[in-house]
Amino acid sequence: MTSDTRRPPNLAAGAVPLPPERAFVIQLRAPSAGDEDLFVGRAEHIASGLAARFGSVTELIGFVQQVLAAQAQSPAGK
Repeated sequence: MTSDTRRPPNLAAGAVPLPPERAFVIQLRAPSAGDEDLFVGRAEHIASGLAARFGSVTELIGFVQQVLAAQAQSPAGK
């Protein structure tokens, strides 16, 4: 697999479109036969190491929002 590291044309030189402190790894479980739960898995915030299991898109989004809100409130996040 190769990686395309070219900058999209709409970004100015030096712009950082995706700050690393907002990076997450999302691991999705492979659905079983007849299983409709596509968003079941684990999420980890790269910068803090905080991780959570989720069973729905709502839970995944809730975890991401919670981590980012806590980061924004911390002295290091400001």
